[in-house]
Amino acid sequence: MKTPSNKELLSGDRFQSLSLQNLLSLVENNEKVGIVINDQVSIAMLKWDKYEELLNSLVTQENRISEIESQFEDLILAVNDSAAIQAVENGHSKEYAVDNLTEVFDMLQQQSKKNDSTESNS
Repeated sequence: MKTPSNKELLSGDRFQSLSLQNLLSLVENNEKVGIVINDQVSIAMLKWDKYEELLNSLVTQENRISEIESQFEDLILAVNDSAAIQAVENGHSKEYAVDNLTEVFDMLQQQSKKNDSTESNS
């Protein structure tokens, strides 16, 4: 992260004495302005369009992460279920009848434990 230059920093006292027009000019002439309080940059100001650009970028990155997570989950499912898929493709599929969702989750849990024990024996 780039360290702000002196022209991008304002002391708290100087900030209080600035007119709105001077403050607006300062923000327009600099990409960002930091206000220093107690020897630390405590507040950042930037133009609204830059703020919106940052938010849009954040949303785009969050969407990318979500898509990558989804692809990763699909890949994990494909790896874990590859034997079952291969069996279906070879005509050796099984058919199950269930009465409720609890039975489905129980079957999946048993299959998962079976897969885990097979992997640990490898």
